[in-house]
Amino acid sequence: MSSARRGTGIPAKAAFFAALVAVVSTGVAYHFPALAAWYVSLADPVRAALVTGFCTISSGVIAAGIAFLGVAAANRSSLARLHVQHRQDTEEAERKRLHDSHEKRADRKGAIRREVYLKAIEKAHAAVVAPVRLLDRSIDDRAADDLALQEFLSANAQVRLVCEPSALALSFEVTSLLSEFYVKGVERGIAIRQQMTSVHKIRKDIIHAVAAARELRLMADKVIANGENRPDRPTHIAVAEKLNYVTSLERARDRMLSGLIPMRRQHYKDGDAANLALQLALAKYQSALREELHLEGNAQQAMGAVGEMRSRAHAALGIDSW
Repeated sequence: MSSARRGTGIPAKAAFFAALVAVVSTGVAYHFPALAAWYVSLADPVRAALVTGFCTISSGVIAAGIAFLGVAAANRSSLARLHVQHRQDTEEAERKRLHDSHEKRADRKGAIRREVYLKAIEKAHAAVVAPVRLLDRSIDDRAADDLALQEFLSANAQVRLVCEPSALALSFEVTSLLSEFYVKGVERGIAIRQQMTSVHKIRKDIIHAVAAARELRLMADKVIANGENRPDRPTHIAVAEKLNYVTSLERARDRMLSGLIPMRRQHYKDGDAANLALQLALAKYQSALREELHLEGNAQQAMGAVGEMRSRAHAALGIDSW
């Protein structure tokens, strides 16, 4: 049964009952004279019985009518309460569904952000130290010089897909500062890497000389095992000469590296100001990403730590006295 029918059922029944009463009353009024004459013609016991029966029937009808109206009113009230409860239950279920859907989307977005943000910060710090690491790489191996920068740019681009506007602005700032710092650091390091060519050659010579000395040592051990433990044996002499050669190569390598220390210091000093600006931007960027992950922002503390670490680095390297 539809809600319209449920809503008009009780008034229709009441109207029908009222119409029935009206018809009966009209019929009684119309036939009242004949009924009165007939009633007077009856014997007293019969009239008493009729009166008693009429009273009994009328009281029963009245009681039934009152009971019907009470039941109908109770049913109507109960249906109204059920409609209200059903509407409230439906609205509550819809709110819960929307809330659960929102929570699932928030959890999914949080998981994506954690993965993307951690990767971006990791690649950013790797790119900061990459120009210094490249100083020990051969100048002939330049194919992957920009690998660390490209990895950061790729990871940082993913951040822009899911971050908030404040972090987005810092993302562009960090990208600009880090790219400039990286490119200039690689360019400044070319002269050092050219000077490192001789160091790389000596390192290879050391590896080969150590391997040759190891083979000679094995041969000498076999001679000793055969009971010929004479210091003037050619094998013993060759081992000693090879070890002396390794020592001379290591000393030459150390002298070359010591000669490059001023260039390395200047390389660090020339990029110190840019490095400071980059580290401060990274501190703010990292704090903004932390806040989006519902962690405590620590921009001021991180920026203070950057200044403290820079002072310690200067003191350790003696930069202020150069």
